[in-house]
Amino acid sequence: MKGQNKLGCLLSLVYIYIKQIKFIMTVLVILIIVAVAVLVAMKTGKIKDANNNNIPDAIEKPIEEVKEMVAKVAKATTASKAKTTAPKAKTTAKKAK
Repeated sequence: MKGQNKLGCLLSLVYIYIKQIKFIMTVLVILIIVAVAVLVAMKTGKIKDANNNNIPDAIEKPIEEVKEMVAKVAKATTASKAKTTAPKAKTTAKKAK
């Protein structure tokens, strides 16, 4: 009886594993189909790609805007951290004397 119970448990785990693999494979196949469709649409001219780098302009422009925004925020954050840490450095220098 114990062997049959272990076998049943093992089979159920294998079944769950196979279901997960099927789900992952289904998602991958769908992603591949979408990628191929986008590439075909770019090559036929239905989706614009001005610089011919296989990244559609509709995606490339927002990404560039986000990069610029992140750079501005990072610069502002770095500047504000420098301002807040500078007075602390001066007070510790005074304490050291």
